Amino acid sequence: MMAAMGFFAAVGHFMIIQACEYATASQLSPFNYFEIIGAVVISYLVFGYWPTIEVWVGVLVVSLSGFYISWREMRMVAKATLVDNFRADKL
Repeated sequence: MMAAMGFFAAVGHFMIIQACEYATASQLSPFNYFEIIGAVVISYLVFGYWPTIEVWVGVLVVSLSGFYISWREMRMVAKATLVDNFRADKL
């Protein structure tokens, strides 16, 4: 079981490294929030624990903050690209 955990962790890290070659970290960060869903499902199935309302509020705050940062970063990149394209047209 420990070997399988190590294998899947290594494969997961390798896939994250590969994803970072094709996209910025701010574009990939929303996908990290799926880990929270997986952790909740596993904690319920294995331990019978369902998070309290305080935990869900914390998850909401962290998730919304991350989505906002990703959205803001993508807008900044889009705006910079637009400005660069405009300058290239002027030359």
